Amino acid sequence: MHMANLSHTGSGHATICATGARTVADGGTARRVRVAAMLVAACLGLFAGGCRRETPTATQPPERDSQIALATPQDAAASVLGLLHRHLQAVAKGDREEANRLRDQVVWHIAAQDEIVAAFHAVPIGRRKSRETILTAYIENWASIIAYYADGFELDRMKVEGAAAGAKALVQVPAHGPDPGEKTIIGIACQLNDQEDWRVIGLEFLKPTLPSSQPSTRPTQTQPAGGGE
Repeated sequence: MHMANLSHTGSGHATICATGARTVADGGTARRVRVAAMLVAACLGLFAGGCRRETPTATQPPERDSQIALATPQDAAASVLGLLHRHLQAVAKGDREEANRLRDQVVWHIAAQDEIVAAFHAVPIGRRKSRETILTAYIENWASIIAYYADGFELDRMKVEGAAAGAKALVQVPAHGPDPGEKTIIGIACQLNDQEDWRVIGLEFLKPTLPSSQPSTRPTQTQPAGGGE
């Protein structure tokens, strides 16, 4: 079973949730996170009847996984992709307890929690959701976004933009689908926190190269409603 089949935000609504991290051509990181917040909040609220509800994230931080490194943006990118990949493998095996444990590692030790929650709360529908619900849905969404490419991350070719200029960076990770010709670049927006750790704000597709026949399980690359607003 390929990871493409593991999108678990709910039939029909995975497209809405996965599109949340898509690039907004003329916007920066904050704008992309705001678009993601609006779309995933829509999944949480308007489509609550169709979205599969996962166990909310733990309310206390678990012991940090030994494979997490956050000293550089590249470390944060490799850590989040590695944990999400393991999360998807656990889902494929039907081990929801392990899948939730790995998701919570991302929530507590990699995700930029305050920035993500603030983006959701800037949207009216998002204000009605608890911090735990927001973070659970957002990280589950990250897993859905990268699922099709989870076996094809090319971490040795990653590049970084912006790290030398300050506390924000965009890590570009080439990846491919089951067919090596199905290429994309996953953008991972990172931010340096007060503890000098790089945390992840969001994921997006930067440069997808679509195959001639697109699999039905692949994340849809459609323009968000409003034409990039």
